[in-house]
Amino acid sequence: MKTAFVQSAFYAGYFIVAIPASLFIKSGTVVEIDTLTTSTTREVSGDLATEAPLVVLVNGNTAGSAEALAAALRDLDRAAIVGTTTMGKGSVQVTRPLSFGGALRYTAARYVSPSGYPIAGVGLSPAASVAMDSHSTTDRQKEVAVETAQSLIKN
Repeated sequence: MKTAFVQSAFYAGYFIVAIPASLFIKSGTVVEIDTLTTSTTREVSGDLATEAPLVVLVNGNTAGSAEALAAALRDLDRAAIVGTTTMGKGSVQVTRPLSFGGALRYTAARYVSPSGYPIAGVGLSPAASVAMDSHSTTDRQKEVAVETAQSLIKN
């Protein structure tokens, strides 16, 4: 395999960080999770699924742990990011059932990238920014992702 793609566009994520990250990152901190009172990190180590250069496709619907994964791959020089700026959710949501049958959903923590970049409220800006064009018959984001992958293979 010469290159690989990770599709994070249109994915809001739900704790995809620890397991999939270990497929692409040999070892190190993948994400910092900050609450009001504590800060913890998630680390990975082990065998890689591939050492091939990666291209991650993101857009405004990429949120939460999908953003954390893309940020880790970028910060650890494992991937080039292509697409549009992500949602900027960058938070961990918790749902607690209430005694009368309802539920309370709240933000319990925020994701911070390995390099200390806060994702919440900001999102990730791709290295190659390419907007979707709903009127076009070609997928320009896919074309740029392929071009980026080809440039990574040559380097």
